[in-house]
Amino acid sequence: MKGGNKRLSARCNIKLRVKIYLNRDICNKCKLCVDYCPTSTFVLESEEIKVREERCIYCKSCEVLCPKKAIRIALLDEGLTIEVHRVL
Repeated sequence: MKGGNKRLSARCNIKLRVKIYLNRDICNKCKLCVDYCPTSTFVLESEEIKVREERCIYCKSCEVLCPKKAIRIALLDEGLTIEVHRVL
């Protein structure tokens, strides 16, 4: 490279572990969580809402949007994994 400058780029993968609590007793199956989750953590299968915790990015959209407050998300701090890959 001109002038001896090197460019460094890095890619980071951050994996969060979460626990999603869906209170099925008060959930009215409005499907707002299904419709607005950016990672499809919530899916509708056979008229039941299924939760795929491994997809959750902890944006908490579902918690905020739920009109019945039937969803609560907890971040599990022991599950944080960070991988850094550098390319010269």
